[in-house]
Amino acid sequence: MRITRTGMRSFPDSASAAHERIRTQPGNPGYLTRYPGRCLVIALLALWALVATAAESPEAVTLDPVAAGKRIYLEGVLSDGTPLSKVVSRNQPDGDVACVRCHRRSGLGGMEGGELVPAITGDYLFRNHLKVVTEPAPRRIKRWAYTENAFKRALQNGIDVMGDPISTAMPRYALAQPDIQALMAYLHTLSHAKSPGIDEQTVHIATVVDRRLPQAEREALIQTASRYVDHENRVIQAQEKRAAFSNRQNNWNVKSFRRWKWHLWELDGDPESWPEQLQTHYEQQPVFLLVGGAVSGPWSPIDRFCEARALPCLFPHTNMPAQGERSYFTFYYSRGLELEANVLVTHLSRKTVRPERILQIAPDNQTGRYATESLDLALAGSTISTETRHFNDIEGLKSIAADALGSHRDLMLWLNDEELRVFREILGTHPSNAQLYQSSSLLSQPLDPSGGTGEEAITLIHPFTLPWQESDGQSEGFLSKHGILDKRYYRLQSETFTAFATLGQVLKRIKHNLVREYFMEQLESLSENLRVTSLYPRFSLGPYQRTVSKGAYILPLSVVTDPARDVKQTWVIPSL
Repeated sequence: MRITRTGMRSFPDSASAAHERIRTQPGNPGYLTRYPGRCLVIALLALWALVATAAESPEAVTLDPVAAGKRIYLEGVLSDGTPLSKVVSRNQPDGDVACVRCHRRSGLGGMEGGELVPAITGDYLFRNHLKVVTEPAPRRIKRWAYTENAFKRALQNGIDVMGDPISTAMPRYALAQPDIQALMAYLHTLSHAKSPGIDEQTVHIATVVDRRLPQAEREALIQTASRYVDHENRVIQAQEKRAAFSNRQNNWNVKSFRRWKWHLWELDGDPESWPEQLQTHYEQQPVFLLVGGAVSGPWSPIDRFCEARALPCLFPHTNMPAQGERSYFTFYYSRGLELEANVLVTHLSRKTVRPERILQIAPDNQTGRYATESLDLALAGSTISTETRHFNDIEGLKSIAADALGSHRDLMLWLNDEELRVFREILGTHPSNAQLYQSSSLLSQPLDPSGGTGEEAITLIHPFTLPWQESDGQSEGFLSKHGILDKRYYRLQSETFTAFATLGQVLKRIKHNLVREYFMEQLESLSENLRVTSLYPRFSLGPYQRTVSKGAYILPLSVVTDPARDVKQTWVIPSL
């Protein structure tokens, strides 16, 4: 008997014939022995097809699902190399729809444009959870784990696992099934394991100090850091004792407290050897982050080490951040000398009459070269040219200053306290109509403008709080209380105190989310509410911003100590 249907093949009813047909199909093992020649041809054709596919789409072969999902999440690039695009979204532009844009690197969400962005890590999405709802009355209900189909529906249609609509702030995506599976694979790994250097009881932190710094400067930093760590651990110990008598304390507050284990990472020799030294320190004891610190030159070697190790670094004391680089893991107080150069250029661009040339006077050392290069870069492409004169000693400065005051109209001075004092003495004997600008970052803070002429002639580029402005005084009070205040290094001590105090505030917010990226995101959201702001008048961060002070006063030296003068209009934020 034959069974025949339209559009279908007919099959013989003989059992032996059917068995023989199945046995000789290419997918059956029996085919190998009966038709070995055909098998070889098919294998060669399959190999050729695989090679051709790899040549056309290398991503499909080289990326494993987790790597492909990471690329979608962080870069908005699909596994075939095409950009991720939205189907519909209320407020996201077409070129800005990668998941990391709102859900952040940690995947633990936060606030974006006034909207609560939920966590989307695997631990949250793919496990049952309790969900808080407010209608018709506030209550907690069980939220089921997302399956692959539920996840697909959420991405494509904006319907969550419970059947409720997702906010229209969330873009809708038309993803192929392999991309959905890859994204799920990556989310399973996202913030799943705690970062090195931290657990529920202890957080390991380190401070980098260059042994080439003057002994007194190193001691000022080390004493400030060690005293603050001792202070914080005493506070934690007191909280732990209090928790024994309060269930509320035990269940919520104390879980935020961890003992601090502080490590001093001292560096020797040439900066080219620092990455190896840093790695040795890290291998001896991994730390959760770096905090504070100071070196005698640019911070670039430490910055690059932190980027390579995904290691946060909080507020080093430096005038020379990584030049021309924009870091993710290092937070700076400001861009230092680079900021001052950009403030000057913005100030000049607003003047009706602009100079044709600026003469820079700086010492012939690493700091002087960094400063002059910063202004050269800031003026690149403008109509203002620069000339630079470096000096090796005070006598060299005197010679350059006397000549410059007689022949140039606009001068940019990159001088320290002693060098500026000498320059002002020369200005007293060589009156000049030259417009003089001076870096404040290279001077002692708080600033003392006394000690020479030129208080009206010299314009200061000052990214710090003015001496007569109100300050919280926390750092000075702490340093005085512990008998370690050193006025010579007050800025260093104040910045170190602020870095450690900020660390303490943010660590209390991360709770059980022991991942570095989440710590950094909490710092970004907390910055405007920090109780300590050191010497900086304006202290703020936004997502992916890495400097908390973004402008500077530009005002005559005489105004620094004059509380009667209105300085609001003298604060300049660079337009570069």
